[in-house]
Amino acid sequence: MGVDDLAVNSYHHQAIRVLGGRLVPMAISEDGLIEAIDRPENTYFRAVQWHPEFLYTVDGPSRRLFRSFVAACARQSAEPRYGRSGVCRR
Repeated sequence: MGVDDLAVNSYHHQAIRVLGGRLVPMAISEDGLIEAIDRPENTYFRAVQWHPEFLYTVDGPSRRLFRSFVAACARQSAEPRYGRSGVCRR
């Protein structure tokens, strides 16, 4: 996220108890809940427990997160999606 402290608009009623394989915490709340995760070996994998789309106009870290998502989508859409057989490759 590029910051040590981040105010978020957290509305969730669920939390991550145990991270799955190769997932790493990206943000942890003061009460120890994992608020964001990453999977570094993926081209783009971010998951957050708040709503950066509500904050991007006034909050730099939320704006960077939102813009990085849009940029990743643009890169993905520029890649060829179908092989010769017309079957989607992922």
